[in-house]
Formats: sequence, C-alpha cells, structure tokens
Amino acid sequence: MPPVLYSSSDRIGVITLNRPEARNAVDREAGGLFRLPRAIGRTPALDAILTGEPIEARRAFDLGLVSRLVEPGTEVLDEALRVARQIVSAAPLAVRASRRVVLSATLEHDDTLKQVSKDSLEELLASEDASEGLAAFAEKRVPQWQGR
Repeated sequence: MPPVLYSSSDRIGVITLNRPEARNAVDREAGGLFRLPRAIGRTPALDAILTGEPIEARRAFDLGLVSRLVEPGTEVLDEALRVARQIVSAAPLAVRASRRVVLSATLEHDDTLKQVSKDSLEELLASEDASEGLAAFAEKRVPQWQGR
C-alpha cells in the first residue's frame, strides 16, 4: 500500500454487520472483516465493525490505518505529491523489494521473510542501480536510477 493521507478532520467509514449493503459486501468476500484487524488490531477493529461508528482520522492515524495527517486548510494534494516525490526519488528496485517484504510481513513466517529479504538484497546488490548509487554517492551527485 502507498502512504495514506487524510485531513485530521476526516472520518473513515467502516463496513458493519447491521447494514444490508454490508452483508452484500461481506458475501462478496470484500475482506473488511479480516483485513481491518490485521491493519489495526482485533480490539479496535471489533469496536468499529460491531458499532458501525466511523473512525476519526486522528484515531485512524494513532492506530496505524492512516500514515499521514494534514491539518484542515492544508492542501492534501500538495502533501501527497511531496510524499510521491520522495518515493520516486529512491531506487525503484529497492522500493519494490521493500514493499514486497512489508506487504508479506503479516502473512509469512519470520524465516520466510528473512529469506525473501536476503534474496532481495542479493538481487539489489547485483543490479546496475546498485553500481549507480555507489557512483553517485562517490561523485556527490543525484543518482540516475534505471530500474535495472
């Protein structure tokens, strides 16, 4: 998942069991009943799902459901673009590898994740981008990533 930005005055809706449209979504295996506990933990997920109360953005941030908050009046798009520029300035192979490990972290065992991390590092170190990163550092310039 990419970073998730919200205004601190926003609220996040949650699928609940007491609404007809929620039952249909659950029937279609939307996954909210098992993805939300993975994201924020069982206790707050049960609270949100069983009561149907929206989660305030600040609470969602505290629970880790939202990665960044901007204050009302702040341009959310400007912050989103700033974050996007940070991400795209990094080595694309490293970004993809890191994302793959992080997304697997809730589903895989530590031994598997250690192996995936080790394999990814070996691939990254053998890439043209690794050489470019070292050269750019030595030459005190911005790297020109190629994704190879």
